Amino acid sequence: MLLGSSHFTTTPWTSAQPSFFFERLGWLFVIVVAAQLVAPWFAPRWIMLASRESLLLYVVHLQLIYALPIQGQPFNIWLGRTQSLPATLLWFVAVLAASLLLAWANERRKRLTDVHKT
Repeated sequence: MLLGSSHFTTTPWTSAQPSFFFERLGWLFVIVVAAQLVAPWFAPRWIMLASRESLLLYVVHLQLIYALPIQGQPFNIWLGRTQSLPATLLWFVAVLAASLLLAWANERRKRLTDVHKT
């Protein structure tokens, strides 16, 4: 890491180290670069759907993670705090697929109700 975590101390308002933030920022950059590389093949349909239905996607993913009861507890508690990289990717793809499926269904519902109105 460019800025070593030993240079940072905790602040009175948080116990999180800045290295926590920088690690996640680094992962975000990796994801952005990966998205740029695959965008020519996959971007047009699902990215446009996600952009049109972004509020629905936001609400759905929060509901899936924090309100979906699995074995009597929310999904995030049932899943736990740490996962392996393959498990993390699996859950990411599952939540993304469920969110996009609901966004697609919502667009279809809107198109069908527009057809019936005219």
